[in-house]
Amino acid sequence: MTRLLSAVMGLAILLAVLLGLQSQGAAVSIWVGGWRLDMALSTAIVSLIVIVGLLLGALRLLRFVGDLPGFFRRQRAHHKEVRRLKALAELVLDFSEGRYARVTKEAEDYDHDFGLMTDVRLPVSRLVASLAARAAHTLGDFRLREQWLSRLQGVEVGRDHHPQLKSLLIAEFALDQRNGQTALHALEPILKGDRKHVYAMRLSLKAHQLAGEWAEVLRILRLLENRKAIAPLLASKSRERAVEALIQEASGHIDRVRDTIGLLKGDELHETGVAKLIAHALLACGQQREARRIVEASLKMTWDDSLLVAYADCEDDPREQEGKLEEWGRTRVMTYEMAWARGRMSLVQGRTEQAESFFERARSLRPTVRVCLALADLAERRGDAERARALWHQAAALA
Repeated sequence: MTRLLSAVMGLAILLAVLLGLQSQGAAVSIWVGGWRLDMALSTAIVSLIVIVGLLLGALRLLRFVGDLPGFFRRQRAHHKEVRRLKALAELVLDFSEGRYARVTKEAEDYDHDFGLMTDVRLPVSRLVASLAARAAHTLGDFRLREQWLSRLQGVEVGRDHHPQLKSLLIAEFALDQRNGQTALHALEPILKGDRKHVYAMRLSLKAHQLAGEWAEVLRILRLLENRKAIAPLLASKSRERAVEALIQEASGHIDRVRDTIGLLKGDELHETGVAKLIAHALLACGQQREARRIVEASLKMTWDDSLLVAYADCEDDPREQEGKLEEWGRTRVMTYEMAWARGRMSLVQGRTEQAESFFERARSLRPTVRVCLALADLAERRGDAERARALWHQAAALA
């Protein structure tokens, strides 16, 4: 609008100048009371332009003076915003550097200087409170931690208000204090309302591990793997730990061992570490064939020489097992595990010389207590007491 008025004023002035230049001596008479003022038309036009310019300048000056209070308010607000952002940046950077005592002090100063904590729905306010609570927890100042946590209370559920923040913080703090049940209680409403909350699921995994709820650990691991939210190696190690704990709880009861097997889905049972644990548990219960079947399936899926040690203990059908070992050995380098397994199968079938040959090969590849004792036993059987004694000494040194 201002530009339009300026354009109209400019056109009017241009028109007046053109008329004045073409006036050819025309004059203007102005009567004021008893006074008469005569002037040329061009002079009148120039005077009018000057008067209009002065009036516009005066109006602009008045407007500028009237806007001064607002200008100063805007400047103060701008400087306050700059200081607020600088203080927030300092707080976040100090937290990243591990200066937790400074973080708690800066959070208090931030609250005092900017007064933003009066409305807990403000995202920046919740950020400051969460950082201060984490810093206080790390410092072990639980009173201050609870003080900052209380400032996250009372927010209605809403996407913009991050209503899950406090529950996640409580769960984190409980896990640090190795209190799995408290963490699970805090995470329960989150997992019920949002089953795709990956971070909550990770915290829940740790909480179930602390609480010793291993069946739930296996279930959550599966969910995280389906979402590709956990590293494969970490998932395998966590599953092995859960299976090992369940087997220990089974205490040699075959039904409970089979219940553990039932908790494993798909290829989970045939992962190398899990297969070894399950095979040894089944062997302890006298289930040779079942243990052998699991080890063979695992070797078929992923070859791992360490499984051959468990396979050697599965004395289900030694002749058939020896045939499989020979078949596998044709395409693979002889390792300690392969030599040990071949020796065990030969020994079970009564071929002691062949067994001793394989055991010697295994000992040359990697001397272990087990292979030294096996060789000592064979030496004692054939009456070589001196060799048996030497092998026992070697086994004792390796133990």
